[in-house]
Amino acid sequence: MRLLPQSTSLSFGAGLGRALGAVLGHRREIAMYNLRIAFPDWSEAERLRTLEASCRN
Repeated sequence: MRLLPQSTSLSFGAGLGRALGAVLGHRREIAMYNLRIAFPDWSEAERLRTLEASCRN
């Protein structure tokens, strides 16, 4: 049984992901390092967008 509507749950989860991404800075740096290795041809902006999308997901 759902306690919250799906749209509310998704918004809450995305906000929580952003908050944790901001708090866990050392993990963010590791993730960016890994993205640089995995996608050397991407710009920093592309890597950052990918990282932020990952945190929201």
